[in-house]
Parts: sequence; structure tokens; C-alpha cells
Amino acid sequence: MKKRVIITLLVLATLVAMLGLAGCNVTVFSGTSVNSKEITKATSWHITASSLNGHGTRTVNMSPDGLSALNVTSMNAAGNITLTLSQGDTTSTVDISGNYSGSIDTSKFAAGKLNLRLDYANAKDVDVYLSW
Repeated sequence: MKKRVIITLLVLATLVAMLGLAGCNVTVFSGTSVNSKEITKATSWHITASSLNGHGTRTVNMSPDGLSALNVTSMNAAGNITLTLSQGDTTSTVDISGNYSGSIDTSKFAAGKLNLRLDYANAKDVDVYLSW
């Protein structure tokens, strides 16, 4: 009987945690990574790794000021990295491979929910920092 109660409480706690995260800036990664580290904050996203192959996505709620201030600093020794922004039917992709530093053109997008996707193709010695 105690086991069932404990299992039921754990399942409920997991469901509550999942529902609580539904409105948060949660990152989803698909692929392979070696020595990767990610730091997500309300106005930034920082990823470092020895090797990445795959993609990471994050949905953020952009204010008008944050949208106009979207900036990327990216470095990698090999491979390719692209950043894709999407909102509804509007999409924009930027190659941020090698040494990239600068603002991202967000003129096609409105304030509100914005999907960010980083695609990594055999990227080595990765350090990507996005801020808004």
C-alpha cells in the first residue's frame, strides 16, 4: 500500500513539474554532444561543447526591445552552425559558423513568442552566446 502511495505521489509530482515547465524557456536538444554545457537565462542562451551534431531549440518570449537587441557571438573550430528564427509562417536562417559576432536582423518578426533553433553539423570546439 505504501509503495502505491509513493508511486502515485511521484507521478503527480512529475506531472506538476512538467506542467510548470510548459511556460518556461526550456531547451530541447536532439543529436550527439561531447562535453557540452548550456546556460539558459531569461535574456540569454549560452552553449559550449567539444563536439556537437544535431540541433537545439528554445522558444522565448521577446519584448520589442529584446527583439531589436538580438545579438550572437559564435565560435567553432570546424563544422557548421546555423541559427534559425521562426514565428508562425516567417522564418530566417543565418550561418553563424567560424567566428561570428553581430546583431541578427529581426525586422520580419513581431514581439512575442519566437522560436530559436541552432543546427550543428559536425561542429567542434563550440561556443555560442545569444543575448536579447
